[in-house]
Amino acid sequence: MQERRTLLQVSADEAALADQACSVLFGDDVESRKNFIVTNANDVRFLDA
Repeated sequence: MQERRTLLQVSADEAALADQACSVLFGDDVESRKNFIVTNANDVRFLDA
């Protein structure tokens, strides 16, 4: 089976949002992380794909 990879171009606006999401997901504030996950749970399309 051949592995597929995707290359995405990220704009500066998207980079700021990605940085904020990473700070929430990998930071020390558990409540913020939980709220982020609950709020965005319906947007998950590819989990462990």
